[in-house]
Parts: sequence; C-alpha cells; structure tokens
Amino acid sequence: MRLAAIGAGNFATRTLFPELEREPGVAFSWVAGGRGLSAAHQGRRWGFRTVAESVDTGLASGDADCVMVLSRHDSHGRYAARVLRGGAALYCEKPLGLTETELEDVADAWLISGAPAMAGFNRRFAPSVRDLRAVLPAGAPLQVVHRVFAGRLPADHWYFDPGQGGRLLGEVCHFIDTAGFLVPGRPVGVRAVGVDTRDPAAAQSLTLQITYDDGSAASIVYGGLTPPGAPKELLEVATDRVAARIEDFRSLTVWKGGRAVTTKYRGGPKGHAAEMHSLVRLVRGEPLGEETAAATDFASALWSSLVACRAARSLTEDSVVGTAPRTPALARALGCPPPGPSAAGAVPKPGGQAAYPAGGSSSTTAAR
Repeated sequence: MRLAAIGAGNFATRTLFPELEREPGVAFSWVAGGRGLSAAHQGRRWGFRTVAESVDTGLASGDADCVMVLSRHDSHGRYAARVLRGGAALYCEKPLGLTETELEDVADAWLISGAPAMAGFNRRFAPSVRDLRAVLPAGAPLQVVHRVFAGRLPADHWYFDPGQGGRLLGEVCHFIDTAGFLVPGRPVGVRAVGVDTRDPAAAQSLTLQITYDDGSAASIVYGGLTPPGAPKELLEVATDRVAARIEDFRSLTVWKGGRAVTTKYRGGPKGHAAEMHSLVRLVRGEPLGEETAAATDFASALWSSLVACRAARSLTEDSVVGTAPRTPALARALGCPPPGPSAAGAVPKPGGQAAYPAGGSSSTTAAR
C-alpha cells in the first residue's frame, strides 16, 4: 500500500508515521507541503521515495493509494476534496473543513469518487471508548458530559491566526465527535457560549450543549485557560441503569446492576494505533468488523464537522443553532432530505414538534 502525505509536522512524525511504519506492506511514497527543507528532512527520515516539488506535483503523479492531509487547518478542506477527486483514498486530520462551503466540497468529492475516506477523530478508536460503547444499552438516549482542561495557549500560537479557525473548529471538534460517536441519535441543535470572547477564532474556553433527535444531550466544557498539571479529559455518560466515567483514557468505571467495575488502560491510549491500523485495512478493502466500520465512518465525521461549524455560528450569534445540512451534497452524504427553499423546513424535536428552522436559530436566546 503506497501512502503519501501533505504536511509532515510534529503530530504526523511523532504519532502517526511511527504507527504506520509498524504496519506490514505500507510504503511511504511522496511527501509535500510545509517548508521545503522540513519536507525534505522528514522525507529522508521516514523513507519517502519522493519529496514532491509541490502538492500539485504529488497529486498529479498518481503514485499513492492513500493521501494523508496533515497540513495546517486552512488547507484541509481543499486538499481533501482534491485527493478524492483524484481517485485516491483519503485520510484527513481534523478539522475536515473550516466552513460549510468546504464541507460541501468534500462531501461532493466523496460521493462522486466513491473512494475510501477517514477523518482523524482518533478518540473513536480509544480502547476505553470502545469498551464504553459495548456496555451501553443499544439505542438508549444518553446524557454525555465531556470536560476538557486543555490549558492556555500563547497569544501568538498559530491556532489564533484568523485563517486557521481557532480552537473551536480545530480542537473542540474532537469532543463534538466523541459525543456523537456514543449517542445513537442525530444532532438537531447546538448552543455555544464563550467564557472569554464570542469570536470563534480567538475563544479559548467554551461550553457547548448539543441536542439529538432521540432525546440525548451532550455537554462539552472546554477549559482553554486552565493551569498546567490539571488532568485533561473526563468523559461521563448516564443512561438507563448504566453510568460510566472515563478518566484521561487511563480508566473506565462502569456502574451497572449495583456493582462498579473499573478497567485500567496502560499509558492512556487515545486510539492512534488502532486508528492507523484501521486506515490500512480500509484502504486495502479488507473486511471490517461492526465496531471498526462505525469508527471509520466518514459520514459521521462530516456530521461532527458540520456541528462544529454551527457551534461557531452559535457562539457569534449568542443563540441556539440548528444542525440540519443546508447544501445538497452534505444532505445526501448525511442521509438527510434535500434542502428545500427554507432549508428543509423545521428540525423536529423528539416527539415531532418543530424546534427551530434547519440550520437557523431559535426565536429566543438561551440564558447564559
């Protein structure tokens, strides 16, 4: 399997490439993007056959079964769409896009190409999340709370370049996706509140409330101003006769039937190894088990990305925003009705009563 990369920064070289190097039969084909000297250095270090003069040159070569988009956030959407239209399989690190226009382009390219595609939402593959899904009652509505002590970033960090989308689109999308991966229903609305600002590109601390069509709800508390040394992630789920807690991916405690059972996970794995193994199997067309098929599902990654975009709008407008797709390719990819003249009418609440216009805001502003 020939693997190419657009971008080869610290995350790729410290986390993803080492896992791929362990996969039998994987060959690094070409690398492009970033600074030329950096690409050349990483190309030699990881044994890429070619350091492409440009992304255009690499894509035109056709010398890849799968292209990984590992560049800065503002380029993900356009590169992902180009990879798919070129016929190669796609792995795109989060976010899939920073705007709904970019997501529509990616969805359109995916539908037309039929090529395998995966997004870098690695928490789906974490052993603790896998085990948590296994104990949840099938189809039961969930209450999910995901608390993240992410820590403060310096003001000159590249995340705060207005063109890069900020922490909401670039990082909080991870936790939107984890909640959506656990919840059986589809998202219908999102409310985002900023602690420090209502500018999505600059916000460091955020609280999100997401509602789903099965009555489920998820709260995401993202603390971007917390001090060093605090535990990073706490994920809690409550449902019918089951309660569960994941602490920093190092332990899962499940309360069920009057007993508490705790499972420990050495090193707190967040799923990168299983994610890369699953990518290789997906590209090779190997059979995937039910759990792996769910974790590699690209349509649900598009859903998470769309909810993140609507959360950015909610933050700016200080209101609840609906999450139904308003563009044709996204609607098809997500299995939703084609958007009509009024964005496909109203998003239904559980029980059938209209909640608020699809893709639009509620008529009242939720209290802070």
